[in-house]
Amino acid sequence: MNKEIEGKEKYNKLLKIYNNELLKLENEKKNLNKLKSEYEHLSTIFQKEKKQYNEQKLEEKKNFDNFVAEEMKLINKEKRQLNIEQKNLNEMKIKYQMKNKIENKKVKNEVDSIKNKMNEKQKEINTKENNDKIIIEKYKKLLQDANNQINTLNNLIYNLKEKNLKKNNINNDNTIKENDMEKIRNIKYITNDYSLNFPEKYHGLTYTLIKTEKTKDGITINYYDNNKKEIIYKNGMTKEVYGDEYQIIYFNNGDIKQIFQKENKQIYYFKEKNVVQTTLGDDCKILRYEDGQIEKNFNDGSKQIIFPDGKIKNILPNGFEETYNLNEE
Repeated sequence: MNKEIEGKEKYNKLLKIYNNELLKLENEKKNLNKLKSEYEHLSTIFQKEKKQYNEQKLEEKKNFDNFVAEEMKLINKEKRQLNIEQKNLNEMKIKYQMKNKIENKKVKNEVDSIKNKMNEKQKEINTKENNDKIIIEKYKKLLQDANNQINTLNNLIYNLKEKNLKKNNINNDNTIKENDMEKIRNIKYITNDYSLNFPEKYHGLTYTLIKTEKTKDGITINYYDNNKKEIIYKNGMTKEVYGDEYQIIYFNNGDIKQIFQKENKQIYYFKEKNVVQTTLGDDCKILRYEDGQIEKNFNDGSKQIIFPDGKIKNILPNGFEETYNLNEE
C-alpha cells in the first residue's frame, strides 16, 4: 500500500514537472509568435518606406534633370548671344579702322561699352555655372544622406533577423548561443595590438653570469642570477628561461617564440612574413599581419577580423556574420 502511495506521489510530481515544462514551451511559443509578428510588421513598414523613398528619389532626379536641362538651354542661349555680340564687335573694329580720327573716338567708346557688357555677361554665366555646381553637390549630398538612411533601416532589419534567428533555432544543434556573439564583440575592447613585445620585467634587467656548463651533446648552459638560464644549442638556436614564468626562443631563421607559463599564452613571430601568432591556451589563436590586420580564431569555430581601417567582422560557426566600425562606436 505504501509503495502505491509513493508511486502515485512520484507520478504526480513528474506530472507536475511535465505540466510546468509544457507551460514554459507554450509561453516560449507565444513569445516567438509575437517576435515574428513584430518582425513582419517592421519589415512591411520598411518595404513601404523603401518604395516611397525610391519613388521620391526618382521624382527628385527627374526634377533635377529638368532643372539642369533648362539651365543648359539658358547658358547656350546666352553663349549664342555672346557670339553675336562678338561678331558685332569684330564688325565695329573694321568700321573703326575705316573711319577718321573723329569717328575713331566714338567707335572706341562703343567698343569699350560692348566689352564691358560682354564681361558682365561672362561673369553672369560663370556665376550660374558655379551655382549649378553647388546645386549638383547639394543633390549629391541629399542622395548620400538618403543612402545612409537606407543603410540604417537595413541594419535594423538585419538586427531583427539576428534576434529572430536566435529564437527560431532554440532547439537546433547549430543554435547561435546568445553569449557567443557577445563573447566575440567583447574581444574588441582589448587594447593589446598583438604585436611582438619584450616585457621589461624580464628583458629590461641586467643579469650577472654565475656559471657555465656544457653537455655531451654540445649544448651550452649559462646560469645567471635572478633565476635566469640561457641554453645555446649546437645549431645556434638560443633559449632563455626566466624561472617558471617566462621563456623565449630565438631560431636561426629569425623566428622568435615566447612562452608565458602562468598566463597559458604563447607568441610566435614569423620573420619572413612579418606575422605574429598569439595562442591563448586552447580558447583562441590570434594572427597579426604586416599591414596591421588582426584575425582571431576561437576553438568553437567562430572568428573575428579587425581591419586596419577600424572595421570589424564577426563570424559565428554556423556562418552568421556581423560587420561594424570600431571608430564609430
